[in-house]
Amino acid sequence: MRKALLLGKEKPAPAIPDVIAIAVLMGFVAFFYRDFLMGTHFIWEDTLTEFYPGINYFARAIHAGRFPLWFPGVHDGMPFYSDPQMSVFYPLQWLLVPFVHNGRLPFLVYQRYIILHYALGGVLMYLFLKQLKLSPIAGLTGALVFSLSGFPSLRVVNFVMIQVYVWLPLQLMCVHRLTERGGRWAWLGFVGAALMSLLAGHQQTTVYCWYLVAAYWLYRSWCSRRKVAANWRATIWQVATVEIPRLIATFLLVVGLGAVMVLPAIQNWSHTGRSRQPFVTVADTSLPRDQLLTLLVPRFFGESLDGGSPRAFWGYDRRSPTVMQTGTYRAQTGYWQYWEFGAYAGQLFWISIFLLLFNWRCLEKKAAVGFFLVVWLASVWFMLGRYGGLFQALYYSLPGASLFRGPAKMSCVATFAAAVLCAQAIEFLKYPAAVSRFWPAWLPAAVCACLCLVLFSWGKHFGVGLSDADKLSWALHESLFALAAGALCALAVHGTTHVRRSWGQTFCLWAIPLVLFVDFYHSYADFQCGAENPDVFYPQSSELLSFIQDYHRQYHPFRFAQIIRDKVREELTCPRNLAYFHDFLEVPEGYTSFYLDSVARFQNITNRAAKLGIQNVALATEFDSQGNSWVDIITNSLPRAKFFSRIHQSDSRTTLLGELERCTIDWNNEIAVVKPVGTETLRQQAQFRQRPIAADVVQFKTARPETYSLKYKVSQPGIIFVSQSFYPGWVANDGRLKIVEVFGAFQGLVIPEPGSGRIVVHFSPPVLRLGIVVSVLSLFLTGVAAFAAPWSKLHRD
Repeated sequence: MRKALLLGKEKPAPAIPDVIAIAVLMGFVAFFYRDFLMGTHFIWEDTLTEFYPGINYFARAIHAGRFPLWFPGVHDGMPFYSDPQMSVFYPLQWLLVPFVHNGRLPFLVYQRYIILHYALGGVLMYLFLKQLKLSPIAGLTGALVFSLSGFPSLRVVNFVMIQVYVWLPLQLMCVHRLTERGGRWAWLGFVGAALMSLLAGHQQTTVYCWYLVAAYWLYRSWCSRRKVAANWRATIWQVATVEIPRLIATFLLVVGLGAVMVLPAIQNWSHTGRSRQPFVTVADTSLPRDQLLTLLVPRFFGESLDGGSPRAFWGYDRRSPTVMQTGTYRAQTGYWQYWEFGAYAGQLFWISIFLLLFNWRCLEKKAAVGFFLVVWLASVWFMLGRYGGLFQALYYSLPGASLFRGPAKMSCVATFAAAVLCAQAIEFLKYPAAVSRFWPAWLPAAVCACLCLVLFSWGKHFGVGLSDADKLSWALHESLFALAAGALCALAVHGTTHVRRSWGQTFCLWAIPLVLFVDFYHSYADFQCGAENPDVFYPQSSELLSFIQDYHRQYHPFRFAQIIRDKVREELTCPRNLAYFHDFLEVPEGYTSFYLDSVARFQNITNRAAKLGIQNVALATEFDSQGNSWVDIITNSLPRAKFFSRIHQSDSRTTLLGELERCTIDWNNEIAVVKPVGTETLRQQAQFRQRPIAADVVQFKTARPETYSLKYKVSQPGIIFVSQSFYPGWVANDGRLKIVEVFGAFQGLVIPEPGSGRIVVHFSPPVLRLGIVVSVLSLFLTGVAAFAAPWSKLHRD
């Protein structure tokens, strides 16, 4: 019987079962996200408040025939194209451009674009498992874990991570083919998939996935070379001298192809506070040890449905440096860690672990199972961050580990490994060995039963939070559901292996992915289902917007601020990032992935008059401690551009900001710079200390976000201040005029002599041109490597 099964297994699988499996997978994904597809519910949190506004700005800029290099609407102006999470160079995102209507990308279109990525990822995962020679039912099961388990379902609020994640199966599939048969097309496929992963926009997820890709490349190379090598020493030598150089060269080539995005992103990152993050910040959002329980009972510590969750998440890390600082007025502290910690892979995953371990001697693919089991264990250990020890060691030794915050995001790799292990377990059930143990399938249900018993009997003493009766009741309820899901899966396993009729075995086997789907649906299907349409959340017009627009026509341009107790805040009268939808609206705050450190430090000063005045805030909505509000017209605010003949020089930016804080700089009449800034010519002029003359005038005009013009007439040398953040790449059409940083964060154009003229200033970053050159050169090298290299000889080596 065993021989017959194995012989049948090796026959080429017909296409119809694969079509059926993929159709069932698409049906599960569509039903899981049906409310998002139909537009009856909408995704909230970061997808709504950060990614959608940015993608909307990108799509309407391209639709209007302009490449979005710069965005002036938030943070006093900031580079847009170099923010990797805006995915400006990601090819699939350009498919959204034709859907722009009336100057806006409808959110429903964007939402469906998101769900299509989940479907794409599921199909690619199925094809990878097919590459491992697994059956359609095993591929379907693994694809369900990949597409609907904790990491993908919860990261719908950080969709840019999913854009990266969906390309992981294709990368591994190409690596598998490359190490098995070689060939230029497998290599080119890998380069293309890795490049898509890079351009998708979330570099942390890309790097974490590449850790797995590199490990799989070396593992597969070891397996294929070990079959023909004389001994293990020879195998190690071949892998070290041949495969590792190929691996490194290939990844360098991928980075080179993506240089058009990578180099500007590095420059942008270097101008933010992220480039100087200490270990305590990088290790923040580590998985606490008690949160390991959510790998068995995913909602044990509550749930998170934005700010109005009926079961507020209480399992957040109280030792997290940002837990007590971040939050919003709508939500409880630390609620966002609900999706940071999510790595649940279903009760089937635990059943798979026990089945595979207790039947280890019977497994045909011990190496593959062992590899992904080690990957899952290492990933979870890495997720523990500062609580586990592994991350501390890799922080100082593994390239990329120290660059990104939140080691818990390694759940992307843990989820992938769990999906493969589940598929391998289903394959084992479909083609069991002659002597197999199936009773371990009941062990996860037994563990859940013990947990329920402990909660029911001693729950109030089982953790501090469970002393609350509501939390205890919720935890017990979720543990009972986990028990039921585990028992049903175990029952289906029992039926698959003990029912004698073939149709009964088939029914029980296909019941397993159905129970798995129900498990995920209960846990995550209602996550972040907002009822308010984001097209309404970001209004086309309102009484306040009309007032700002009318005032904009009179006082052009200016910034609008929302202030409560003398602090500039977001979401008081306008939603986050509304400026991305209205060209006339510019605000000093904003919810973005990158934030220029110079602007952040300037905005941290408490000198209200200087802070608002220099930022060109002419209109503000203010709130007092009693909640009363009013619209305040700020009359002493500097215009967008102003000429200064008096110059105040400071030794450093820190000193300058301190002097602004202490009101020792007369910012209305003198401009502050950090020396030396190239103002030697000005110091040689006797007039530069004089008071401003009424005849000294500057007219500011914006042509587009990347260009503005200044028409000036001055009777003495000085500096034209422009209330826009200073950033490399801004150049004047007159090459003799130098742009310097003033007031610690803003632009200043040095006017070395009296006179009049018109200056056109535009944003033309050299790093973008360098990135294009490197990408084109890398494309040429890719073609040479693919079509000029002797691939058959390389494979024999």
